[in-house]
Amino acid sequence: MIEIYLVIFAVWILSGFREILGISYFWQLKEYRIDRMRDFLSTGKGRALIFSWSNLFRVGLVGILIAYEITDLNELVWGGVIALGLVSLLFLVLAFKKKKFYRPKKTFRMLVILELTFVIEFIGLFFFRDYLSAILVLEIFRPLLVSFIILLVGIPFIFAKKYVIRKASKKMRSLKNLKVIGITGSYGKTSTKEFLYDILKNEFNVLRTPKNVNVDIGVARTVLKDINDETEIFIVEMGAYKRREIDNICKIVGPDIGILTGINEQHMSLFGNIKNTIRAKAELLACLPKKGLAIVNGDNDYCHEALEYCRAGKVVKYGISGDRDVKATEVKQNGKILRFKVHIDDESENFEVGVLGKHYVQNLLAVIYCAFELGLSLKEIAQYVKSCKAVEQSLELFEGKKGVRILDDSYNSNPDGFIAALKTAKDLNAKRIILVTMGMLELGKESKALHRKVAKEIKKTCDVVFVTSKDAYKVFKEEIDDIHLVEDHKELISQMDKIVKKGDLILFENRVQKSVLDHFKK
Repeated sequence: MIEIYLVIFAVWILSGFREILGISYFWQLKEYRIDRMRDFLSTGKGRALIFSWSNLFRVGLVGILIAYEITDLNELVWGGVIALGLVSLLFLVLAFKKKKFYRPKKTFRMLVILELTFVIEFIGLFFFRDYLSAILVLEIFRPLLVSFIILLVGIPFIFAKKYVIRKASKKMRSLKNLKVIGITGSYGKTSTKEFLYDILKNEFNVLRTPKNVNVDIGVARTVLKDINDETEIFIVEMGAYKRREIDNICKIVGPDIGILTGINEQHMSLFGNIKNTIRAKAELLACLPKKGLAIVNGDNDYCHEALEYCRAGKVVKYGISGDRDVKATEVKQNGKILRFKVHIDDESENFEVGVLGKHYVQNLLAVIYCAFELGLSLKEIAQYVKSCKAVEQSLELFEGKKGVRILDDSYNSNPDGFIAALKTAKDLNAKRIILVTMGMLELGKESKALHRKVAKEIKKTCDVVFVTSKDAYKVFKEEIDDIHLVEDHKELISQMDKIVKKGDLILFENRVQKSVLDHFKK
């Protein structure tokens, strides 16, 4: 009998291991930030992570056994232990079948967290004389235990972070001839950074922050690792979830030019309100020197408010509407080629770039003027712009299976970006547009209103909608008729396979399981 007990105990440990990995994965995904994790736990997916049926059933079962004050391994106890093992095994099998496993990235910090968690759990099992009580305590308090260990391990990393930032700041101050371009905004930061790099690399020795690195420690590490005396221009993407974070990056790099791409309600749950968002994004403008240059989206009302805090001696507004310092006209999307005409003072030039989406004109205007300010002619810039490409998974168009087309916009999502993706999908003249989305994240109190606003655009544009998040589905279904909630990716593929036809366009908006994308791609 003891062998059976050990097998069941091993199954329970595996189940606990899966839960530990899941909690650790989301802490890592949320950058070990309490504010982002708190927001995540307010969503349906976050609550399900802590209060899953598996956890509740196991806690209830062990609680009942303890309530009967069972201390000896009699038949009832063995029955309860076996039931516990079977429940744990059942949920493990279901998880394997659905491939529902969360695995954090292998980093030194994560390895320390996992090792400490396992050690403390095993110590806890032997601390209680009654093994059932030990199991109950671990089942109930495991999320708190993992979270506590994550915060505890984070303390020495705070000091290490400060050391790296001080070292990077010192290095930047020693580079007298380096020009720094900071880019921030609620959306379009990464695209703008990549466009600017693709142009400037033809004339300068340029470095930019890699991929989506846009926080102080990431910027500091890039400075220490990659910048050298030969670097002429450093393009820095600056992200933030609250005030002072962009200011902290500016203190490291000391920007000479600042680009503000646009401001909206993105990450509202963390900023609290739009005024805080404006103040946070305006920190880049406030840190510019008097001889510096601010390049700002003139078509965005919130950007105009941000200019109140600008200290740069020169401010340039770009846009498509109104009286702008840099303006685009004759904007046309011909297949995958975006064409437009740029006007700066008395000069003008025709541009074409291989990106999909008219909204990219805004990012390109900022980039074009920045390159122009650095000494490139409009004709030179027009040639270099032809090599620009959109960021991966940002409105990428593919030919899919069964004669369908795929519009992949799964990099991330915000209200403006979502609507821009819908407009782009509509311009592609498909027989039907099928939308797959999880909705938008971290919108706080404005979440329902913003999802409802987007839902009205979806209703005008899309024929069929699949939603993978209960939170978004609850709002969308109030506006949209043909809508389906499908949280499991295998079920999503199965349902879509039944309805997808030749001539359809599938728009994937915000994070989508890679297996779903791969299934429909050629």
